[in-house]
Amino acid sequence: MKGKFIFIVMLGFFGSLPTKACDICGCGSSGFYLGVLPQFHKNFAGIRYRYQSFQSHIGLHPSLASSEEFTRLELWSRLYINPKWQTLVFVPFQYSLHQTLENRTTDFGLGDISLLTSYNLFNTFHQNIRKVNLSIWLGAGIKLPTGNYKFSDNSDDVANANFQPGTGSIDFMVNAMYTMRLNRFGFNTEINYRYNTKNSNNYKFGNNLQSGLQAFYLLQVSKVGIMPQTGFSLESATRNKEKNKNISETGGEVVFWQTGIDVYYKSIVAGFVFHQPIKYNLADGRIKPSNRIVAQVTFLFNANNKREQIIPH
Repeated sequence: MKGKFIFIVMLGFFGSLPTKACDICGCGSSGFYLGVLPQFHKNFAGIRYRYQSFQSHIGLHPSLASSEEFTRLELWSRLYINPKWQTLVFVPFQYSLHQTLENRTTDFGLGDISLLTSYNLFNTFHQNIRKVNLSIWLGAGIKLPTGNYKFSDNSDDVANANFQPGTGSIDFMVNAMYTMRLNRFGFNTEINYRYNTKNSNNYKFGNNLQSGLQAFYLLQVSKVGIMPQTGFSLESATRNKEKNKNISETGGEVVFWQTGIDVYYKSIVAGFVFHQPIKYNLADGRIKPSNRIVAQVTFLFNANNKREQIIPH
């Protein structure tokens, strides 16, 4: 498999291997990420930016070495239907670069749009008398084949199936998120799973599992809320399949250490997260991931009061 990704453009924030790659790397087959959300706000809209590169080597000859970069610019929004229900919409755009000693290939386009609806199973954050507050969200969603998918074994247009803005398939997602906060200290954990179906080429990308645990601390400086955070995340993908047969050198897993900061001012949230891979096995050891950068700017609407604008949960 092949794949590595970088989300391009910065509106405000936010090559593929010779033959194979991994679904963690990039393109439309990679999973989704939420992080700590400003839950008190009924609605938000924003931009997220993500960049990552990879080094790949399929075989011993130097000509089989390649580098891949994936840049992703994602428009995302939340519709807060009521205190129990919310719907998130993700509209990604992707730029991919695959480079070898002899060739340089790029691709850019709209990715696969995703929708995720969540139910607030348990929440005590509205009870101001409590020192320890908890919140649990459970969600399910769908990924639509809106992104371009033009892979063909006999085509020179792209290097491999993962070097695509989309996957050409309708896929299904489930999500769980738990947040706990004691005064200004808290932690957040989430699990995201996506089941991928076959596309029209009888090609099935590996199913994705993403999980993370991060601690955060809330600071108030005048009218500005500051939330530093750190933690770990795991991303895993099963092997891709073509005509119901597993494809070698696809799938794998990677563990990231991550650290970042969110800044809240009035109705604006700006954030930056740095991910460093600390343990990985991608495409049967053929792919080496680099550090990942994620940034975002989000605009909040219909907050109940100014205080709530800087207290996420």
